[in-house]
Amino acid sequence: MPTEGYQPEKELTSNPPQGNQTIDWEDKYTRLYADFENYKKRATKDKFEAQFVTKINTMDPILDLHNDLRIALDMTTDKASKDVLMLFMSKFSNFLKENDVKDIQTEEYDSNTHQVITVINNEKYNEPTITGVISNGYTMGDKIIRYPKVILSRKKT
Repeated sequence: MPTEGYQPEKELTSNPPQGNQTIDWEDKYTRLYADFENYKKRATKDKFEAQFVTKINTMDPILDLHNDLRIALDMTTDKASKDVLMLFMSKFSNFLKENDVKDIQTEEYDSNTHQVITVINNEKYNEPTITGVISNGYTMGDKIIRYPKVILSRKKT
């Protein structure tokens, strides 16, 4: 390696830094350490978020199949077919439970978690009430990954 024209910025000395030099060195070290810790936290968070998004993208077609099986189970009248569909549904339910996927309740209407597809005016209901579920909604952990699609009935205003 050519050393021609190379000038070291400072010569290394065996004397430790003194006074303001020590404070500057400690400040630089503290800031560098804090930056590195923030980087580690950010990298961990980004990695977790990427894994979560991948898991959701993988679960999406499985949730479609789960909804289709639920519809088929409701529409089937044949006992043997119903038993087979119940077996599939129980296996799917166990799989979803193992992956921390849960159904969103559809008994009471919540404007933050339910997607209303149709509103039916009905004098029978004073409060907005869910009268039909088109497709179920799901959460993974504490995040909603699919909103339930519902039919809402309420008193005509």
